[in-house]
Amino acid sequence: LVGGAVNANIGAMLGLDFDLGVAVMDRYQYGDGNNQLGVSVYGGVDLVQAGVEYVLRTQKDAATRHFFYAKADFNVVENMTLGVFGGAMDLATADQNWYVGGNVGYTISGVTFKLNVEYGKSQSFSWIDNVNAFTADKGAGLWIVPSVKVAF
Repeated sequence: LVGGAVNANIGAMLGLDFDLGVAVMDRYQYGDGNNQLGVSVYGGVDLVQAGVEYVLRTQKDAATRHFFYAKADFNVVENMTLGVFGGAMDLATADQNWYVGGNVGYTISGVTFKLNVEYGKSQSFSWIDNVNAFTADKGAGLWIVPSVKVAF
């Protein structure tokens, strides 16, 4: 998967001492039409931000799926961010359809380059259903996802 996000930090735009914002992201996996469009809201201070995200996934020849996840980003070094996140598909099946991950990013002039590492079980957020080259358990696996985030 490759992806990108646009981030509107409303708190910074209003001159507040805390961050409050909305981000829109899109990820696409070539070859099978797997597209994931997400919207998140977040809040926090410069050191740490927490948020929740909703993702709508469409895929060629497959049912539309809904994902929900929580995340936290830590700005531990100037211009560098570390993040953790986790979530599930259609909360009623969360015990069978979940994923967790982390990321590291570096910001240059309002553009953050991120690398996510994600692991999940079954019909997860980040890969083709029932196809997996990493384990014998189909539908589970590890993915590495590069992305770019632009802040306003």
